[in-house]
Amino acid sequence: MSDRIYSIDSLRAVAIFFVVIAHTEPFHNIGTYGNQIYFLLDTIGQFDIPFFFITSGYFLAYKLKGENIKSYIKGSTQKLWSYYVFGSVLYFPILMVGTASIALINGRDVINVLGAQLDEMLSLTGLLYYGDSIAVHLWFLPALMFSICLVSLFAALGKEKYLLPVSLSTYNWNCIPDYPKSYS
Repeated sequence: MSDRIYSIDSLRAVAIFFVVIAHTEPFHNIGTYGNQIYFLLDTIGQFDIPFFFITSGYFLAYKLKGENIKSYIKGSTQKLWSYYVFGSVLYFPILMVGTASIALINGRDVINVLGAQLDEMLSLTGLLYYGDSIAVHLWFLPALMFSICLVSLFAALGKEKYLLPVSLSTYNWNCIPDYPKSYS
């Protein structure tokens, strides 16, 4: 796609701004007014990640019209899976050392605590579906893999127009935070 869609580019810049706000939490815990400003920015910014997924799906469906869908799925999921495995392997020892340290500080049995942590991390649902059992911050990689497969299925069937309603019906509306948090 050689033509840019400048409105989407502009919204991407705004969404990136709100992602940075969500991760840096400016004004948070800086008095009542600071907390209110942060609350307002955080509330407005709740569109950012769904926006990125929706636009990615749109451009993916557009791209798949002229490509071999099976080879695209295979290549992209292999790349994403390798990122996910690399990140998990990298984070695993950090998580285990942190868990052991906290257990030692609290006077708990380190072996039992590490065993429970390992059992939780090896949950197939958490590992393969939610993507949060080892490295919570990698949740988006399995989500993106599932999304690519779903968009590719709709593209292969020529039913792209049904993607938005199906996506909205399967969206986890419970992931939206309960407000108000303690911002005062």
